[in-house]
Amino acid sequence: MLNILIEGWIKYPHSYSIVNVYQLVALSKLPDVKLYLREIEPFRKEWPAFASLVGLMLTEEDQALLNAIEIYQEGKTLVDIIYRISFRHNIVPSQTKIPVAVFYTAEFKILEQDNIIATNGDFNTFATLVQKGRLAAITPSKWSRDAFSPKLQKKCGNFLKVIPHGVDTSKFYPDTEGRKKLRKALGIAPTDVVFLNIGAMTGNKNIVSVIKSFYEICKTNENVRLILKGINAMYGCEQLVYSYLQMLFQEGHIVKDVFDKCVGHRITYLDGSMGYSSLRELYNSADCYLCPYIAEGFNMPALEAQACGTACIVPRGGPTDDFIHP
Repeated sequence: MLNILIEGWIKYPHSYSIVNVYQLVALSKLPDVKLYLREIEPFRKEWPAFASLVGLMLTEEDQALLNAIEIYQEGKTLVDIIYRISFRHNIVPSQTKIPVAVFYTAEFKILEQDNIIATNGDFNTFATLVQKGRLAAITPSKWSRDAFSPKLQKKCGNFLKVIPHGVDTSKFYPDTEGRKKLRKALGIAPTDVVFLNIGAMTGNKNIVSVIKSFYEICKTNENVRLILKGINAMYGCEQLVYSYLQMLFQEGHIVKDVFDKCVGHRITYLDGSMGYSSLRELYNSADCYLCPYIAEGFNMPALEAQACGTACIVPRGGPTDDFIHP
């Protein structure tokens, strides 16, 4: 029996939490594995927490598996390995010599000191510990792995691993009826071409380019729509979108009168927590998932969109190279 202690988040609308929940459910189904959980405090205290994940990320059966995972009791439970998945990245080795694996993402292909928890630690400390086998580094994309130089990767060997994320195709799949339902609810005609973006809307997501591109498209096409789905409670997405618009107006990239007359009414902003059924309908309602990110560690929405049969436009040279064909 392999006893694994998971240290991470399970109840926040953050990508690390979502990944951890899905991994916990998957690991719970493996034979000869015993899981223990130690929940980590959120990165920001004001983050909203879910009381239950049923209908949001999980089915009732999935939630039962998650609920059955034992809470770790310090000094009372012996484990074989510790797996950490939260932010900032805790690279402090175990005092009891238990092997530690640290999940990380390097959106800009670098790991800055501000992203790491360690006593006088930085990326070099992390890399040294991985080279020595004191820690294992787990990341979901080759892009993120390349925070370690080719020379360092060779030195780290099997202690540096790319384990890509998956998508649950029982939750995300082509849904013709869902497409019709959501389009009708949003007043979108069957002939309209819909572009979609889902996520934090922070600077690295490059929503500025989404808005600029859509503005240009609207000049010559009447049957186009843009849907932006944000997470206001965590990132203030709606205010970010307004700030991007104001910047584009001020810098002359967008003429306000033209935007007000021809563009604004074709943009729909959605917010609030959406369960997987609603997200599936949202992906299916779109003709193209548009994510011209500047920096990413993986990009789960692009994978989920593809599972729903929705085409994606992404930059070349980022983590999506791993799972989106040219």
